[in-house]
Amino acid sequence: MKNQRNAAFTLIELLVVIAIIAILAAILFPVFAQAKLAAKKAAAISQTKQAATAMILYTADSDDQGPCGTVPDLSSVGVQRYKPNVFTMMSPAGWFVNPVIEDEHALIWHNTTEPYRKNFEMLNLPGTRAVGVTGWPAGVQRRAPQGSNLTFNGHLQYYSMTAIEAPSINPMLWQGFGNITRTGAASTNPRLNCAGTGPCMFNPGGPPQGDMAANARGDVFNILFTGETSYYVYGQTIIFVATDSSTRVIKPGNGNRAAGNARLNTVWPIQFLQPDGSVRPADNFIRGGFAGSSLHVGGFMPNNTYAN
Repeated sequence: MKNQRNAAFTLIELLVVIAIIAILAAILFPVFAQAKLAAKKAAAISQTKQAATAMILYTADSDDQGPCGTVPDLSSVGVQRYKPNVFTMMSPAGWFVNPVIEDEHALIWHNTTEPYRKNFEMLNLPGTRAVGVTGWPAGVQRRAPQGSNLTFNGHLQYYSMTAIEAPSINPMLWQGFGNITRTGAASTNPRLNCAGTGPCMFNPGGPPQGDMAANARGDVFNILFTGETSYYVYGQTIIFVATDSSTRVIKPGNGNRAAGNARLNTVWPIQFLQPDGSVRPADNFIRGGFAGSSLHVGGFMPNNTYAN
């Protein structure tokens, strides 16, 4: 009678199977990671486009004007002033107790357009990480704080949407802080630097307010540096949505570096990134342009034709 062979695997057979599984895993895991990233990017593009559509609906009900992006100073009775040093605004207004801030921040873009958007979460894009805001309370809350990864192009504050030279290119919303979302806050970036009095609007010939110095900065570009954020969110790209709600994915750091007026035509304001997508404070990373004698970030100016 013949001996029957044991049905168990031999050590060599087991090692071969393990090696095959390891090879398949090495091949498939990057594919799965890419598919996951692509899904997040697709969802983010959809959310951004919907948020931009809500803002367009808002402008249709607001005499064709863009929403406010610079915090007004309501303590100045009878004088139209703004708070040029306020970079973050409550989202939503009144989520913590501070009546003065609540009334002022309720007038900013993310709060005024919420009735058309119906959802603050639409501004919080997938694939980003939440961080708190220094100096804001963590205790007393009246509503749940909502973050915004998207930032508003402040040049469009009160600006006529039909007066924009290149509505399919000029940014309305973009990932102005790269891969982070500030919990309970939203921002305008770039933001008009309104340090005087009176109406605060983009002025192609100088500063946004008539009583400001002729050589004053026309806007403030807020950036986060090394150790805080990366401007690579979906692979090496971030999302821009134009004033006509058309959406594009761009790679920051590869903009127009030409000298002179040609730099006005860039839509990539962040030029010199580290390998991880972060920015060093010492880098000259912004490509701006002069409107009259005032400096503006050229890629966001509504009179930019982006001709080259």
